[in-house]
Amino acid sequence: MAVAGFSGKQGLEVALADSKTIRVYPYPPRDDNAMAAFTHPGVAVKFVSAEAADLDGDGKAELFASLYNETFSRFETLIFSLDGKDLKRLAEIPGVVRAYQDGSGKRILAVQQLVDNQTFPFGAIYPLVFKDG
Repeated sequence: MAVAGFSGKQGLEVALADSKTIRVYPYPPRDDNAMAAFTHPGVAVKFVSAEAADLDGDGKAELFASLYNETFSRFETLIFSLDGKDLKRLAEIPGVVRAYQDGSGKRILAVQQLVDNQTFPFGAIYPLVFKDG
């Protein structure tokens, strides 16, 4: 679940996920009618977390939906923007995106590429930033 201003309008929305589908509702939800939804076409995928942040500064939070892809034995994160009644897929990055607070209390997003081998160099955590479009 992620709560943020996905539409850029007054108020908040909530993104909820089950194993294959992410749905966005007004927050607090008024009924079971989603504003937008995305169902992953893969057969062996499972959404595991959702985060939100306005990384590009356009006044609308992007949705970071992390999933486990059993076909490739890896975690991936799909990045979406709410575009009217659609979740527009902006990008895909390897790893899981999670939020944390830095020393000043500021909320930061980070990505971690999880692998079985702890000595593999991609197991570190990296801050997630918007750069060059």
